Parts: sequence; structure tokens; C-alpha cells
Amino acid sequence: MKASTDDIEIRHKGGTTCRLTIVDYIKAVCIIFVVLNHSGLFNKTMPLFTLTMDKAVPAFMILSGYTYALSAKDKPLRKLYEFSVLKKKFIRFTIPMIIAFSLFLIFRCLGGNPLSLPSVFKAAALGRYGKGSYYFNLMIEFVLLAPIVYWMIRRFEANGIVLVGLMNLIYEVLCSTYGLHKALYRVIIFRYLFAIALGMYVGRFRDRKISPIHLGTMASLGVVYILLPHVWKYSYHIFIYSPWKRTSMLAVLYVFPIVYILLDSFEDYQSRGVCGRVMEKIGRASYYIMYTQMIYYVVRPAFDRIILDISKLGYAELLIDVFVAVLSGIVFEKCVSNAIKFVSSRAVRRME
Repeated sequence: MKASTDDIEIRHKGGTTCRLTIVDYIKAVCIIFVVLNHSGLFNKTMPLFTLTMDKAVPAFMILSGYTYALSAKDKPLRKLYEFSVLKKKFIRFTIPMIIAFSLFLIFRCLGGNPLSLPSVFKAAALGRYGKGSYYFNLMIEFVLLAPIVYWMIRRFEANGIVLVGLMNLIYEVLCSTYGLHKALYRVIIFRYLFAIALGMYVGRFRDRKISPIHLGTMASLGVVYILLPHVWKYSYHIFIYSPWKRTSMLAVLYVFPIVYILLDSFEDYQSRGVCGRVMEKIGRASYYIMYTQMIYYVVRPAFDRIILDISKLGYAELLIDVFVAVLSGIVFEKCVSNAIKFVSSRAVRRME
């Protein structure tokens, strides 16, 4: 998973430009959390899990809004909806998905359990081809909705966050009241509108510092909401869809201050060693790692049964899960990026 825009640079007061390294770092940590989350080795009801690994997707959504705002700047809505801009983003998100989905179908056939043609379309539409596969749907929806959300933030500033938050809340109320099917709720991005709006506000108004009091209040409310079921045996009423009730807009109140503080404190930070550069690579390849971990968890049961049962290796199982998913994701990203560059350069030469 990754922020939804192209890699961007920011200009500092001295006139120099540099990558937002801290964004790559946060994405790297979050995608590792995703891999660990999908390993199935953690008790997902424990507070430590719900306060860490469980919050990767809201963090990604905040970063998506943040990087989108930095790249959109003062562009008019018409410019943000230009076909060439949308096409580029659509291609970048779709190519890895098509490759991963094709591999999923191949592995199903090899396993003697092929999907019928209607099931193939249903799996693609509802993101049912691996752990986290719904994320592609969210990103395509983000590409289509982000210009409108960003216009609201740019036009109404902080009040824009309130308006988008109300839209998010109304959506949740309607879903819980009328019982939207879980399969549809899973692939609709409206539940993350509040997180996206917060990220866009910070990216648009980077010079406006949020006070520690406001951040502390938000974090406290978010923590209380997250811990209610553990401490007071509370059952959520509006945000009822499991497991996403743990990452709802109220949980975002806890995630946002952490992401904001990191972005604000380490805006100028640059990697100074091998570990830092590795984290950057992981962050840049996070969207591709999402697909490789997906395929990894699809084929691992067969690998455990036929070659080596990794589940019997103790803590080494977690290390293997992360290592295989991350390394293959970095290689995947490199291959796809080079292929796109090659095709683009050939197309340019033909036009010349």
C-alpha cells in the first residue's frame, strides 16, 4: 500500500528540494504491520494489537490525503480531473493488481479449485483474491473522489474537515441502520473520508501548526474509543462492521496525532545509513508489497504442506513472513516500474 499520488518532493526555505523521507518511513512501518496482521499469529482483540498493527490502513489513508494535497497545490478542480492525470494513476494502481489477480487465478487452478467466470468477476469487483485485496478498490475510488474532497478542504479549510467528517458519519449511520452488506461496505472508501480529509488539511496548510492540546484531546478520545470494548465491555453501535469498526473515523482520532507529529517533527529528515535507505525502499514499494504478501499467504499453505512447515519454526515464522513479502514486493515494484518506463520510452520514440 502506498500514498495515492506520485512520489513528490518538497521545497524548503533555502530553495533546495528533497523527498519526504518520513512518509516512506511511515509507509514502511505500516506495510510491515499489514504483513504481520495477515499472518494470523496475533490476538486481534488485545489492546496492544488494536493500538498498533490494526491501524495501518487509517495511517495509509491519512498519508494518501497528505501527499495528494502536496501535489495538487492550487490546481483547479478541472485540472485535477484531466483524463491524462487520472489515466496515469489508474494504470499505476491497476497493473500490479492485474498481475496479482492473475496469479491468484492460476494458483486456484493449480490447486484444483478454479473459479467459474461469474466468480472471477465477483472476486475482482469485491476484492476477494487475497488478504487486503480490497485496497485496490479503495485506491481507485480515492483517485475519483480525492479532487472533490481536496476542493472542500481548500475552500472551507478546517470547516471542510467537519463537513467531510459529517459525510463519513452519515454514511456509517446509514450503513448500520439499513444493513449494507458487509462485502460492499468493505470496498467502499467512504468510511475513510475523515482520515483522508485530515491528511489533506495538513498537506494543504503545512505552516499551520496544530496545538498540542488539540492533538492530545484527539488522541485521548481515540484511545478511549478503541479501548472501550476491552476495559468496559462496550459494544459499538454505529460502527458495527467487524473488523473495520476498530479502524473507524473515531479510531482515526488516535492515529492522526501520531502521524501528524511524525510528519511535522521529521519533515527535513534524510536517511543517513543502510537501514534508513532500506526503510525508504520498503515504503516506496508498499503498494506492491501489499500484493506480494497477498499471494504469499495464498500459496503458503501448500508450501507448508509440501516443502517445509514454516509454522513450526516459532518466532522465525514472523521473520520469514515479513522477509519474503517485503523482498518480493521490492523486486515486484522494480520490475513493474522498469517495464512501465520501457513501454513509455518506446511510445515516446514512436511519436517522435
